[in-house]
Amino acid sequence: MILEMEEIKKEIWDLNGTSAPRLDGFTSVFYQACWDIIEVDLKNTADAYF
Repeated sequence: MILEMEEIKKEIWDLNGTSAPRLDGFTSVFYQACWDIIEVDLKNTADAYF
């Protein structure tokens, strides 16, 4: 399954801004603030995972 960038972005923006879904401690605020820098890497990771 190939995810569209819009789907990934929507999920990131729908997350609770202060919760950290992983042990790395990065909150969705981090992902939102750095979106322009990390969006391609997140897309590649999602494509490899799914």
